[in-house]
Amino acid sequence: NDRFFFSLLELFTGLKRQAQRVTLSDADNKKHLDKVTHLPDSTLFSDRLAVALSHHQRNKKNLLVLIVELSNLVFINHTMGQEKGTTTVQEVSRRLQEKVRKVDTVARLEGTEFGAVLSDFKDIKQIPGYLEGLQRHLAQPIKSGSAVITPDIFIGHSFFPDEGDSAD
Repeated sequence: NDRFFFSLLELFTGLKRQAQRVTLSDADNKKHLDKVTHLPDSTLFSDRLAVALSHHQRNKKNLLVLIVELSNLVFINHTMGQEKGTTTVQEVSRRLQEKVRKVDTVARLEGTEFGAVLSDFKDIKQIPGYLEGLQRHLAQPIKSGSAVITPDIFIGHSFFPDEGDSAD
């Protein structure tokens, strides 16, 4: 999908610039957590992505980067209220964290976007099945009080080194 490719390229370019400007300590890490999900924000994500890419290049390991878009969040906020939107973001965040290892990074990049860096993903042939399962898991209806919310999820990905070897 050309739209996704150019969005990912633009995101990586911006994140690389941020990573070059910011060196994060443990104290800085706490400042770079999303208030709603308590996940790393885009600044911390860019730092972790830069470290993962460096590790990948040095050790010839594979790396899978995901961008997860909660595309109907604005609709949920407008039709069901911001509280239901917040609940949806928190639940998608929780579900995404369930589907990655503890050593991988999940971040909230902006209002409707999450990012994930999955280190040492073994085989590019496993990606379609993994993404299909992740899509099903994230898009399951969410019960919030008497409401049932159905998240609309779009997942884009890039696999390193097969699809590139830098954040650019």
